[in-house]
Amino acid sequence: MDSVKARLLPYVVFCAGAAGMSLQLVGSRLLAPHFGNSIFVWTSLIGVMLGFMALGNFLGGRLADRITSSDLLFWVLTLLSMSISLVAMIGAWALGFFAEIESLRTGMVLGSAMLFAIPCTLFGIVLPSSIRLRMQAVSDSGANVGTLSAVSMMGNIAGTFITGFWLIALVGSRSLLAWIALLILLLATIMGLSFRKLLGEEQNQGNAKDKKKGKKSKGQNDSQNTTPLLYKAVALGCAALLLVGAFIWHPQSETTQDLRLFDSLYGQYFVGNRVVSNTDGELSTVQFISNNPRALESAVYAETLEPFYFEYYGFYDLAAAISASPHNTLMIGGGAFVYPRFFFDAYPQAHMDVIEIDPALLDEAKENFGFEPHENLGIYLEDGRMFLNRAVQQSRQASNNSSLYDFVIMDAFNSANNVPFQLTTLESMQHCADLMTDDGVFVMNMIASIEGEGSQFLASQYLTLRAVFPQVEVFTVNMHEVEAGRPRNVAIIATKSETNNLLNALEQINPQLASQTFAPDISEAMVLTDDFAPVDQMLMGVNQ
Repeated sequence: MDSVKARLLPYVVFCAGAAGMSLQLVGSRLLAPHFGNSIFVWTSLIGVMLGFMALGNFLGGRLADRITSSDLLFWVLTLLSMSISLVAMIGAWALGFFAEIESLRTGMVLGSAMLFAIPCTLFGIVLPSSIRLRMQAVSDSGANVGTLSAVSMMGNIAGTFITGFWLIALVGSRSLLAWIALLILLLATIMGLSFRKLLGEEQNQGNAKDKKKGKKSKGQNDSQNTTPLLYKAVALGCAALLLVGAFIWHPQSETTQDLRLFDSLYGQYFVGNRVVSNTDGELSTVQFISNNPRALESAVYAETLEPFYFEYYGFYDLAAAISASPHNTLMIGGGAFVYPRFFFDAYPQAHMDVIEIDPALLDEAKENFGFEPHENLGIYLEDGRMFLNRAVQQSRQASNNSSLYDFVIMDAFNSANNVPFQLTTLESMQHCADLMTDDGVFVMNMIASIEGEGSQFLASQYLTLRAVFPQVEVFTVNMHEVEAGRPRNVAIIATKSETNNLLNALEQINPQLASQTFAPDISEAMVLTDDFAPVDQMLMGVNQ
């Protein structure tokens, strides 16, 4: 390998390491619309990628002993760029087939393997091949292994921070894949060039002097370069064509082809139109936003941008009506800020604080969902649990109860069905109670099975709330055409009051909604805590 490539090799290893970690983070975004954001997604993704990178390390070590020239890295990086371009083009479309597999775990693992088996194997070949190129004698082998391994790890770290903090939200997941493929293609081009020919006779003369002195030239390994320049040019041209396709061609599954997709720091969202029935059974076209193409999280009427009333909002209204008066209300999970519009229509003089982790959702609500902030609306762009932790500390330091909430709404999801586990636990429920007045009311929206597989989470959430609130009632939301045992919207209403009968108060306001109460089977339930809350495992049946 010539001296220029030798000097550039650490930079190649660094960039390849950064690209590998970036690919892993983007992979979670590709899987999320089909499989959610549970711990099972990360388990499948990390396990598959590490497994195939280990295979690449194994193969790379053996190949590097047989091909001791930079040609090996050229072909590995070129094929790697091609494979990432293919993932960018057809990955999201192909995952739809694996989402139909009955076993969610099997679908995740096979989907991850389909996307990343080839790229990760090729990534695994890069480091041992690079180390072999740098090794000139046994005496310096340890230094070369340690140096390039450290450089690769530093690239991993840089790729993690840059991708997670900026790149995904800046360019989007599939476009970022194309940029990764471009970076790898540039690295392949560097390893395919002959810098000695480019630099001319001066380099050749230097090598001749080294040979006269009996020294082993750094470029000696490249004496085994047998790949004609034409073959390299053809390979780079094919990779470049695939790269162009990665930037401009993204086939979508049937469920997403009419939707607008955008990425943010916290999630991937779909925006589109759908015909749905309102609470009166009338069909209307609504514009919705969701992190799953099959679900609706927030919606407005497509023509007027007026807020669309979901059936579970009725339980929010019911809970608000039995509070002393929702003068001071907290809502965790803003989405496109649709329910606050209904709330201020009913209580124009009240104050509401809305906690939403994702600033992109607030921007989307303002630009495309007709949301205009109310003068009595406080917006906090942060994680709901972080807000609760801080608010409880501030409340304990205050000398009066003016900052306490009469009414608390929990409507937070990190995927179509998953409530963030840190907002389900005994500690988070106790924080909610600590921030409420003595007769305050709490309401929670969930997607859950009320019986059979997946119902353990609902029963455990009910048991956890009962450990904090004196009175807790669970209600089914009468979603149309919901089969028995399948996930559905469920509302839980609780109160700190020990004197007024909660269910009687609900029946007096709205007998129809109050009649939808039921008692979960708590025989296999557990109190969820920060230390042990296997929410993802409990929801495995719900997510299928």
